[in-house]
Amino acid sequence: MQINGLITIAMAGFAAIAAAQPHKHHLHLRHAAMPRDALNDYSTTVDQPAGPTGSPREDKVHSTERFEFAATKSSAPVASKTPEAEAQGKRKAVSSGSGMDRDFPDGKISCTEFPSEYGAIKTDWITKTGWSSIQKDGGNDDHIGVCTDGALCSYACPAGYSKAQWPEVQPASGESMGGLECKNGKLYKTNSSFNKLCRAGKGTARVSSKLDQHVAICRTDYPGSENMVVPLSCTPGSTQELTVPEASNSYVWQGKPSSAQYYVNNAGISLEDGCQWGTPDGGLGNWSPVVIGAGYSDGKTWLSISQNNLNSDPLNYNIRIVAEDGSKISAECSYENGKFSNGDPVGCTVAVDNGGSARFELY
Repeated sequence: MQINGLITIAMAGFAAIAAAQPHKHHLHLRHAAMPRDALNDYSTTVDQPAGPTGSPREDKVHSTERFEFAATKSSAPVASKTPEAEAQGKRKAVSSGSGMDRDFPDGKISCTEFPSEYGAIKTDWITKTGWSSIQKDGGNDDHIGVCTDGALCSYACPAGYSKAQWPEVQPASGESMGGLECKNGKLYKTNSSFNKLCRAGKGTARVSSKLDQHVAICRTDYPGSENMVVPLSCTPGSTQELTVPEASNSYVWQGKPSSAQYYVNNAGISLEDGCQWGTPDGGLGNWSPVVIGAGYSDGKTWLSISQNNLNSDPLNYNIRIVAEDGSKISAECSYENGKFSNGDPVGCTVAVDNGGSARFELY
């Protein structure tokens, strides 16, 4: 697969959301001080290291802000187009999650049992048992679909929450690993500093829809396979919590805390089609037109909208970032008729004042 260069935006110590790349796409915060006019400072670097033995791997793209892409495609087929009627009929009811406040009991639950009672939500269009990814022996066992001894079994969390389990020691290759570990047929936590499976975000951003069609918004499963499979279902007229990871307790990649990336599909696409690996001609999943991002660092919430550089087609609706409850945002940031409010073809980023909140409005 041919991959374009990575373009990153930096602003006041925050590495903002970049144009979406295929498959692995996540944001790491940078804390070095930068001038305010760095908002439009773009840089491009490309690197393509080899993948782990036995793991089919896409080209990996790096930048100084550490957006990183790699690993195995989902084996599930993706339709090139999904009519609205079919999307409405196929759309699964995604659990809001239960038991987020329950400590996970090491060695008590079988690897064959998905831990729904501890906050995790199933993505059973990815694996037959609901895991969002299964990593084993340096490869990806999503196609097998069951959690077996020696595997890291990852899971999605409800809107507003992030996965809290990942090994402290990560591969030197830079590949991210996350989830529960299966040992002797039982599940074990991998993050000893946190006893629960899901951790609440900052709670400072939402997504609201004024559309009359369903929208599938798909977060990358990170750390883990980094497939865009963590679902956020935006039904017509609804407002959904967007997870805003806090830098102080987010996953850290080589010293850099991370934020959240969401692939935004065209309206009318089901979660099953939109929240997985896409195909070059399909415009879905990692090939969806737009990516939005969110993170919290240095006392501010940072939000952005960016064009996926794999897909120059416009979305079939518009997006704008709107301040809530008297909050202030640093600049206008909107995407209308395929164009960004700042006139840049890549995207725009804003900071929300300390203690404030904002929403991505779909219209």
